[in-house]
Amino acid sequence: MKNLGIAFVAVLALASGAAYAQIDTTGGSMPGLSGSSTFGSSTFGSSAFSNNTSAFGSTGLSNAFGNETYTSGGRIQTRPVGTAAATGRAGGGQPGMVPTLFLRDTKDIAGILAAADTTYVAPADRQAIQEIVAAMAGPDAAGKQAAEKRLTDLGRSAVFPLAQLLQDQETPESYRSAAGVALMRLGPMAVQGFLPLTRDPSASVRLEAVRSLGLLGNRVGMRALTDALEDPDADVRCAAAQALGVLKQTSTGVALAKSLQKDVSLDVRAAAAESLGHTESRAAIEPLITGLADKEPRVRAACAKALAAMADLLASGQRGEVCRTKVVEALGAALGDTDPAVRAASIEAVGLLGDERAVDRLAERLSNAGDRPAVIKALGRIGRDRTRALLSQIASETKDAAVRHAAEEALGGIQER
Repeated sequence: MKNLGIAFVAVLALASGAAYAQIDTTGGSMPGLSGSSTFGSSTFGSSAFSNNTSAFGSTGLSNAFGNETYTSGGRIQTRPVGTAAATGRAGGGQPGMVPTLFLRDTKDIAGILAAADTTYVAPADRQAIQEIVAAMAGPDAAGKQAAEKRLTDLGRSAVFPLAQLLQDQETPESYRSAAGVALMRLGPMAVQGFLPLTRDPSASVRLEAVRSLGLLGNRVGMRALTDALEDPDADVRCAAAQALGVLKQTSTGVALAKSLQKDVSLDVRAAAAESLGHTESRAAIEPLITGLADKEPRVRAACAKALAAMADLLASGQRGEVCRTKVVEALGAALGDTDPAVRAASIEAVGLLGDERAVDRLAERLSNAGDRPAVIKALGRIGRDRTRALLSQIASETKDAAVRHAAEEALGGIQER
């Protein structure tokens, strides 16, 4: 198998429920993307499949995840921060690849290994790929089905020819769209096709590549997406921020926090805030608190929603009592925001946090008819003695049937817990 350059994968289950996946390609080669192009004047840059140890350009698999590596027992490994990969040379100074993935979720192993696999595969015939794309772009259902079957049979050999069609500015738009759909159909292996496109000279190509990596949701694309947060085009940066939210990786928190704090684009700051809520990163808390004072209401609302998404983690105390107190105080102040969307998001967040210290601030919002239903729901979620008494008072004194019903429903929820 080594002579064929086929990866041998050994997965070792650990008692903690995590797993290591080791890829042994000592006798094979991993294709790089440097040197003269095998695709003519493609905007992959001057790319070739060569026998070096670079996975994409001068970036190794470790950089694909953006994690540091360390050596243990003569073998290069990654620190257990969620997932990572490392490349190096096997013992005795002989050329070889020893990537190691550390995964908390073993079901991710197959997809990540498929995306990280850069073993040389001869690219499919360009004419065959063009025929497949033409059929997929056409109106004939039977033709599309046959083309999809051919695509499945070609597998990884179709990845780079399809990517070339995507980046070729002379490709008709309908064909470009079909090529993108075809590449996505290949699943995790398509990641290697989209990665070089995130550095394409064309902003539209970079945008589609970043969006596609987000849809694929594979962590091999994490480093490229993090780099795309610095793209000169705001749409690309926004798409990168959204895609990183799909990956839900703690290690992306610092980069997303920087985008929230410093990006000039409203859309990028809002997307970064929303994605931070999915990272569970300690680095996310202070920027989100600061973001509640952003000049743009949409960013303030996104920050409140992000803190709501992290409510379970914050309420558990895993981020510390000081951190939780800061969040409660900041959201309490945001309850008085002039923008209804910001208030609504903040009300929901304090309710999910379940912290009794927010009750007085919530009670102040009962005078606002627009906020009242959300406030009652939040009080029900907090569910302490003070909120029970307050909800009972609302239910008995209000003349508004809808408000009374909401208060009674909230009380019923407290009693069931």
